[in-house]
Amino acid sequence: MQETGSIHGRSIGRLSAIALLFACASLTAGCGGAQGEAGFVSGIGPGGQPTALEILTTTVPDGNVGATYNATQLAAEGATGPITWEIVDGDLPPGMTVTADGTLFGTPLDKGFYTFTVGASDGLENDTQLLGVSVDSFGAYVESGLQFGDAWSGNSITLRYTAASGPVEVTSLQNGSGGTIVSVNPQTGTIAYMPGQVFTTEVTDELRVTDSASGEYVDIRFPVRANPVSNHIARFGSTDVWKIDFNRKVGAHPFASDWHATLARLGLRHPASTGPGGTEADRLTDMVCRIEVLRHINPLFLRNADGTGDAEALGISFPFEDLPGYVTPESGGRVRAQPYAYNVMSLIDTNVLGIFGAAYVDAVGNPDLEHNGPGSDHLLGVFVNRIADYVVVGFDDYGPELVNQPVRESDIATLKALLFDTPISGLRAEALSYTVHGLAKSVSAVVAHEIGHSCGLIHTAPSRLGSLMNYATVIHEQAEYAFIQSDLDKLRMGLPGPNRGAVALSKPLVAAPALPEHGLQLCED
Repeated sequence: MQETGSIHGRSIGRLSAIALLFACASLTAGCGGAQGEAGFVSGIGPGGQPTALEILTTTVPDGNVGATYNATQLAAEGATGPITWEIVDGDLPPGMTVTADGTLFGTPLDKGFYTFTVGASDGLENDTQLLGVSVDSFGAYVESGLQFGDAWSGNSITLRYTAASGPVEVTSLQNGSGGTIVSVNPQTGTIAYMPGQVFTTEVTDELRVTDSASGEYVDIRFPVRANPVSNHIARFGSTDVWKIDFNRKVGAHPFASDWHATLARLGLRHPASTGPGGTEADRLTDMVCRIEVLRHINPLFLRNADGTGDAEALGISFPFEDLPGYVTPESGGRVRAQPYAYNVMSLIDTNVLGIFGAAYVDAVGNPDLEHNGPGSDHLLGVFVNRIADYVVVGFDDYGPELVNQPVRESDIATLKALLFDTPISGLRAEALSYTVHGLAKSVSAVVAHEIGHSCGLIHTAPSRLGSLMNYATVIHEQAEYAFIQSDLDKLRMGLPGPNRGAVALSKPLVAAPALPEHGLQLCED
């Protein structure tokens, strides 16, 4: 029997035979499978995760035409191994280069001002930084605050200028957002700018930065859009906070993470783009997919797709941004419940058969914050490389369209439309939208199922049509699934979890299964 539906304005005329058997399941094994993953183990005590890789270099020396450049070593911290550097965007002055060990050197051949983005990767984490170098010329550029060439309302912009021979003046040539020039700091050579509030699709701001002594000036123009992640924030004090971590991994492959390898598998990243940043289209697609996962998972917990919620929303929030200053467990471990701590659900790969996902129980009997991530003892999490196999089967209406022609520069306008949820049309746009949707729907379902387990929910028995906590559920485009009412009732009473968000909770906690002396196998065959 054929079923029809609508996905992104297109009629679907058939239903894939199989998509994803989830609920901690592969095709043949249950959560934990025969491995017996322990869900209750001794905690590691208070502490935070290792510092993420971060590039420290934000400025480099200026140069002169025909003169040997003052060789500069780019610096980063938080690496877990040797760092590999590369140029991921922009252009160096002709005659200059950056080596794999991060040395910027050479002899500039042409006058001008050049901007370029360097990428650093230690095999597990990666970071990028925009830099500018002046060769016998005044220059100014946006150092930080732009996302794919756009400014977002509510996000401050930092402009940097270099080689000025006198005081610098900043004037507004076009101010579509009603933005404000906050400050000009001659000691650091920076300008702070705050875009105004945007309520339409896009407006334009343009600033002129002038060297008052020489009269040289640079006009900097950029679009300003509403911030698409402004509501995907951590709501400490009122919710359990869960960060879906797309960067951790187990195993090794040429990509920055297993998540990136999955995107390449689906044609959502170019397979030759193995560096830490990828192309602009790669980076934009990555962000679109991450936000789409959050847009899918929030409604499963009765929140709006953007993360906001009314009185009926469950006490859980999924921030898009990293959470500096808060406590998160170390990789593969847990941390004792404490104020301003949060949970991590990692998307990782594994070679352990029979495990599709697993979770620690979060209840009064287990006062630790859980971390479902890679570690030497517990390979827990959502395995994105394996999810890709099911997405290929369950969401295959466009066949190999993206695999044969992965995302590229010509897709940027379409990707921005997806990011800002604006109308798109055309076969290529539909293929991109459909594949992003299929990946996000699959990932969000498994993550939500595992979070349900961590909050004390068990598999629905006997299985019920549409229950998110079924032992096995086929995910495809027409599939409808959610937490059943009894599970919602338990979640409503148990979220936020014990000691979450620096508040003492007086309401009853969700009842957890009895804990064995040394461990708990969450799911059994």
